[in-house]
Amino acid sequence: MDASLVARLEKLTSVGRLQRYRTAAASDLETAVLYLWNIELTGALLPAIAILEVSLRNAVHASLTRKEGTEFWFQSVLQSQKWLNIKRQIIDDLQAEYGATLPAGKVIAELTFGTWPHIFANYYRHLWWNPPEPPKAASFDATRLSSSIALLQ
Repeated sequence: MDASLVARLEKLTSVGRLQRYRTAAASDLETAVLYLWNIELTGALLPAIAILEVSLRNAVHASLTRKEGTEFWFQSVLQSQKWLNIKRQIIDDLQAEYGATLPAGKVIAELTFGTWPHIFANYYRHLWWNPPEPPKAASFDATRLSSSIALLQ
């Protein structure tokens, strides 16, 4: 029965897919249990991942709207080839539906989770990381630094 269950799972998925579970398991039954448990665990995490995606998307949109002064920040900020392909797929389709009244939030809502790693890639690092200039020696306040250190102690 145990081997039969794993064999059926292999037909539905693949031998390679079940290999990591076989490696961790002591028996065919345990292989099947681990695989099915992983599916259950993944399903349990999906609502949290969905909330994370929406929250991240909205936070990025709000931040870049403030920084760029427009809800349509993506039109001027995102210029890579990958973005231009996304633009053709999403914005052009939405403009056919909405015309000139296309809401920026609708564009943001249509972006997939895979878009956000692209936006956080090194190519767009300037959007997220603007390190401050180190203080000049003449403006350095040793007394203030000393006071701050004393507070921490």
